Amino acid sequence: MGVVVVTPPATEPVSVAEAAALARVPADQDAAIFAALIAAAREIVEARTGLALVSRRVRETRAVAELDEGAFAAAFAPVRQIYAARWTSASGASGALTVALAAADPPGRVRATPPTVADAVEIEMQVGFGAPSDVPAALRHAVLDLVLALYLGRGEAGAPVLTAKTAALLAPFVRRRAP
Repeated sequence: MGVVVVTPPATEPVSVAEAAALARVPADQDAAIFAALIAAAREIVEARTGLALVSRRVRETRAVAELDEGAFAAAFAPVRQIYAARWTSASGASGALTVALAAADPPGRVRATPPTVADAVEIEMQVGFGAPSDVPAALRHAVLDLVLALYLGRGEAGAPVLTAKTAALLAPFVRRRAP
């Protein structure tokens, strides 16, 4: 059970030019390094918060036993669209599954009603805030903070990456992960 990225993000939440400007170096000086650090910083922010910053298509598989009253919190929020859903059983049977995103539920909560013979559900969906301009400013700033810390601390063993400032920027966005 897990998550597979079907279509990775087409863009990052911040640009190389933004990161280079923060580090006060010409954008072309270390462009490849900044691009790699931006991707790493985005992944750190996503892992800490449970949020997908920019859009991507994922396939998530869950055991039916993990469902809480027919619902589960997707690995990444916000869930923007459901493309396909199916159920499978240990015997090899499978079928289409009806799923929903209820407006009253927290972002990323998916409702599914598999048949009693089902052992797992598989849902393909679009997750993420959308374009970089749709990402909340505090999360974009946290990415930039991490990029700067990684850039300035490269080559230093044990250099702190997640500063108190970055942790404070992320704190309001950390999802409570319920089943």
